[in-house]
Amino acid sequence: MAENRYLDELFGTARSNDTCLCMTPNLYVFDFNREYPLMVIPDTLRLRLTIINKGGNRLQAQFDANELMLIDRKFNLCVEKMMFEKKDEKEGESSIAYTTRFYSGKLKGKSPAEVLNEPDGWNTLQAQYDWLKENRAKYPNNQKLMDAINAAGKLYKSGTLEQVSTNNILIYSNEYRYMMGLERNTRNCYTLKIECASTEKNPYIISMTNNIYRMVNGKPEDKAINTMSQSFSLTEQEFSEMLEKGKRFVDGYTMMNLTPAFKYYKTEKEKVMNNAEPALN
Repeated sequence: MAENRYLDELFGTARSNDTCLCMTPNLYVFDFNREYPLMVIPDTLRLRLTIINKGGNRLQAQFDANELMLIDRKFNLCVEKMMFEKKDEKEGESSIAYTTRFYSGKLKGKSPAEVLNEPDGWNTLQAQYDWLKENRAKYPNNQKLMDAINAAGKLYKSGTLEQVSTNNILIYSNEYRYMMGLERNTRNCYTLKIECASTEKNPYIISMTNNIYRMVNGKPEDKAINTMSQSFSLTEQEFSEMLEKGKRFVDGYTMMNLTPAFKYYKTEKEKVMNNAEPALN
């Protein structure tokens, strides 16, 4: 999908289903007269994410450069959490009720213990157990899942089942924001959410929604002409690389503007000082 990539791309990755994700900077010329001269990372500097799906549709959303630090901090917390989870499983400190995970279906990635912590989890596991037992001859590995379900059931009945969170960790989320649409005279009202699903192979999930409005006389119409939603999952390595390249760009942008910004600041300060009234003795 090289023809769909961008000249100013900071990060990009593709999947076998012909879907790709790109990150590009939303650049503009720094205006010292309009901004505080030493605040060289203004709020209008953003990092834009674009998902291109198999049909060639492009969905876009962006976040402020100033929000990158918080995203990076939460990413590090997710990495730490997953390291501890893997350590516990490796050392065998947990029952198979916690360490064995379903590998297909609606329960994929979850352990029996996690399912039991969900509403109606007991009935869900019972139905899953019955299906596994019925198809055990065809799928011998079903026995491992059945053993894990039995272990979780025993913990549940004895009142010793630990509370296990099945919720994804929210790394970043914004409400509806506006940006220019890809087509002329359109505006994109978008949402962006980044989550960590620690049990997934590609745990970092980027989800966005685009509501496209036609612009008439400089204002968007009341009704959207198109609405699209798409998600793209990244590995830990990919998400780390995306953040690192984003930080590297922001640092470079800062350094590029710092010298002329400081010169402008000194010139303006000298003007103010020269025009200031003499201090009283």
